[in-house]
Amino acid sequence: MFLVAGHPVMRGREAFAASFKKAIQQFRIEFSSSDIQELRTIDGFAFCRNQLTVGMTPISQGKSMRHSGSVLTIFRRTEDGSRFFIATLTFCPQASRCYRKYSRRQ
Repeated sequence: MFLVAGHPVMRGREAFAASFKKAIQQFRIEFSSSDIQELRTIDGFAFCRNQLTVGMTPISQGKSMRHSGSVLTIFRRTEDGSRFFIATLTFCPQASRCYRKYSRRQ
């Protein structure tokens, strides 16, 4: 599950891939970094709170932008207990505001 303020919930890899494909048609991603602030495990779940920074350039306008904000990722342990996988991603409103602004122009 992938949550972005102001957009419907994206469920599954296919929905995320379609959204990402649309985004890279509008933006060239220059760099990204993630600084983990907190990581905890509780029973069959884990959560990670981090600070994400992404640099991108709109393909149509060419002016570089840098966006930064908090991200919460929730992981779920596989049934056999051998590893975790991403169950939910939630991004800060600042990043979604930028995406909404450019996605409406199409």
